[in-house]
Amino acid sequence: MALPFYGVLKGTIIDKLDSIEAVKKNPSGKPHYQLKVQTGNQTWRVAINVKSDQDPPNLQVYRDEHYAHPILTQFESFAIGYTHLASQAGTGALDFIKENLFDLSKMVVLPATGGPSGNDLNDIFNVYISHAMSTPGALVYAFGSEWNDNKPDPYFNLTSGHGIHDIHFNQGNEGSHAKDNGEYQDGAFFIYYPDEKKWLAVFMKFQSQIIHVSSSTVSISAALINPKGSDVGKEQVYLMNTGTKAIDLTGWSIADSGKHKDVLGHITLNAGDVYRYTLTGHGAALSNNGGTITLSDKDGHKVDGVSYTAKDAHTEGVVFRFK
Repeated sequence: MALPFYGVLKGTIIDKLDSIEAVKKNPSGKPHYQLKVQTGNQTWRVAINVKSDQDPPNLQVYRDEHYAHPILTQFESFAIGYTHLASQAGTGALDFIKENLFDLSKMVVLPATGGPSGNDLNDIFNVYISHAMSTPGALVYAFGSEWNDNKPDPYFNLTSGHGIHDIHFNQGNEGSHAKDNGEYQDGAFFIYYPDEKKWLAVFMKFQSQIIHVSSSTVSISAALINPKGSDVGKEQVYLMNTGTKAIDLTGWSIADSGKHKDVLGHITLNAGDVYRYTLTGHGAALSNNGGTITLSDKDGHKVDGVSYTAKDAHTEGVVFRFK
């Protein structure tokens, strides 16, 4: 069973409690970094996990203080307040794997507290949230599961408790949490700072959550997204083999943001080589407005994925390098 009330809360942060102060307020609660968010005449609580109740307890985190991804254009349609999202592509719903939101291999393990100065989740979040609270017009976008228990809130003295939680990867769970698994329902939070016109993105997962990552040495290294003249039949994707053995790419596929695919024919990519594949124009297509490119093996397992923005695709005839 997937999360029944998945969506995004967009609003202004007006108060915060780090996990230490939150536990003092509510000793029976689990460690979360708590936000008080205003959306018009409503006030919400956003509960951000900083520690797992399963071993190992520390979370895996990816953060980007200058985040750029084509999915941000979908955020523009979200109104202030809570928006329910259908768990499918094209709605703004998050999927760490299918939407190539970031490089999963770059997630790092961080403790909730007690890390080197400035390098635990409480310290990191304090910087981000304080910056947002002191910046006029800054907005938080919290993706997760809505709750409303109609009970007094123990953290911010709200008369009715409602808010967003599950702000983390919501796939790969085992045991009692397996019921929460589902595609296009991952949690994360973003902050837009209008004075700098930049996005902050924070993605988290529990170490106990399993992601099946291919061990292939083939990756998407570059792409000709915007050829000179007409794009059809001229767009190219560059595949690199960084391993020591040749790889048979027969039956592998390249997919675009809309999941349209080109299936590769009889291609062998030798060790250390780069193969330039020209899209047929009948399957995958690379939008000049930003998008994703996903490489899968013949069994449909994701091997690699990248994203690019409209800015990356702006100049005609330029090969954009990903890695």
